[in-house]
Amino acid sequence: MYLKKLKANKSTFHTIEFRPNNLNIILGSRSKSDDKNNTVNGVGKTLSIKLIDFCLGCRQDAHKEINKLTGWEFQLQFESNNSLNQIIRDVDNDKISLNSKELKLNQFKEYMQAEFYKNVEDYKFLSFRSLICRNLRIPKAAYVSWDKYKASEEAHISLLNNAFLLGLSVGLIINKIDLKDEINKIDKSSSYIRSDETIKSAIIGTDVRISISNVEKEVINLENKLKQFKISEGYNEVKASIEETKIKKNDLINQIVKCENIIDSINGNLDLKVDVTSRRVEELYAEAKIVFPEDMLKKMEDISKFHEKLLEGRKARLVKDKDSYKSEIKKLKKQLKELDSLINQNMDFIKDKVSTTEYESIQDRLTEYKIQLDKLNQYDNVMKGFEHSKAEIKAKLATDNVNALAYIDSIIAYKKELSEQFQKYVDYIYGENKYSGIDIVNNDGENKNRFDINVEIQDEDSGGVGNVKIFCMDLLIWERQINNNIDFIYHDGSLFSETDPRQCYKMLKLAYQVCEKRKRQYIVNMNYDMFDNIIKAATENDDKIFAKYLEESIRLRLYDDSPNSKLLGIQMK
Repeated sequence: MYLKKLKANKSTFHTIEFRPNNLNIILGSRSKSDDKNNTVNGVGKTLSIKLIDFCLGCRQDAHKEINKLTGWEFQLQFESNNSLNQIIRDVDNDKISLNSKELKLNQFKEYMQAEFYKNVEDYKFLSFRSLICRNLRIPKAAYVSWDKYKASEEAHISLLNNAFLLGLSVGLIINKIDLKDEINKIDKSSSYIRSDETIKSAIIGTDVRISISNVEKEVINLENKLKQFKISEGYNEVKASIEETKIKKNDLINQIVKCENIIDSINGNLDLKVDVTSRRVEELYAEAKIVFPEDMLKKMEDISKFHEKLLEGRKARLVKDKDSYKSEIKKLKKQLKELDSLINQNMDFIKDKVSTTEYESIQDRLTEYKIQLDKLNQYDNVMKGFEHSKAEIKAKLATDNVNALAYIDSIIAYKKELSEQFQKYVDYIYGENKYSGIDIVNNDGENKNRFDINVEIQDEDSGGVGNVKIFCMDLLIWERQINNNIDFIYHDGSLFSETDPRQCYKMLKLAYQVCEKRKRQYIVNMNYDMFDNIIKAATENDDKIFAKYLEESIRLRLYDDSPNSKLLGIQMK
């Protein structure tokens, strides 16, 4: 598949015509007015890659700048099996047509997948879109590492796509992805069940089996307790009678205490005596040498006798009252004794017996514990099932590890071939034997990566060397063209931005050699300053023929001096 032409339905658009089997350069050129203040940023170089991606079936909203082009449709012509084909895609809707036949986007991708990739339908996770981006790196995420072409692409998906294009075992990779997915599902289900509030509340400690043991013990205790209980129909009535009798008993005790207090008061009054008699009053006055008249003394004696008789009468009444209260206390104590007897009888009756309500309460607790035990046993059985399933999956992973190791041993010669081809690229670009190479090893970690494709170049942490690494791996996949018949590769100029012009010259020369040898098509966009430096490096290397070829390879020059000179021919908002 070669790209032939990119055009649009607007006359302002600068159509790009590509050459097959050749280098094709879209150049951000120095302003025609030679104004040093003008730049070549935003002229449409990178947009050209995105427009091709758009025509090749990316998501409708994948490129925000294209979404702004209301009323535009873009046409991409490509050649396959000596046949010219045309894709037309409208920005305003999800319509796409191939050779005048309108297709849904999924239908288009399925057709392109079947047409240009070998047996992709046999492998899940692989698709036309995930593979075509290996020939069409979209800035900026695609220029960070050699193996990852999209910011959202997961490591195992990157590995799968790259392995497919390198001719490695896709089956082994998918097996590990599937097995790890199964483990992840088990872990997710286990976590979900553990987070269930009913389970969390049922587990007392941290070990479910210890919790089961303790709940079983509680169930047995409650069952034994229910067996020993004797249910009494009149339990509640008898218990209520006991409480009522206790109230009466307390009332009697209070009455007894009251009577005893009255008797104590009576005893105090009985101890009172007439301390001052008429005779004593006479003696006191005699001592004071006061002589009482005889008639007065007579009166005082009479008064004294009157009070003595009065006191004797009062004492008689108090003694009578005291006897009455003693009799009442005796009567109350008899009643108290009868109440104690009644209470004891009732207590003997309800001893070892429970009420229906209490029995039902214990029965309810037993039911709750049995439900809890059932939940814990179900949880334990499920978790055991998870453990067994996980162990079986890990056993399969272990078997797959052995198979993967055997596979790695079986492709030693092929690994060497890939590594030597990569080293050849690197050495050519740097003009010296530079430490580099490729190795493919088994990854036995708990992840989805069956293999690690280790690619190394000395000093690759440097931006320029890192770019060379990306270029060489793309070139390796592109040149070998395994499991596909995509003949073009399109690089953005950012791949050359931090790289020495001497290496950039060699990179383009290497791409040219592949085009010539393998009948491939290499497309690149770049700024005029880098291009001029590459021309200079080629000239200094006494390679004027290639310098001239590079000049002839420019398919479109874009400028920033006016909107008309940009790719769209308009100023984008």
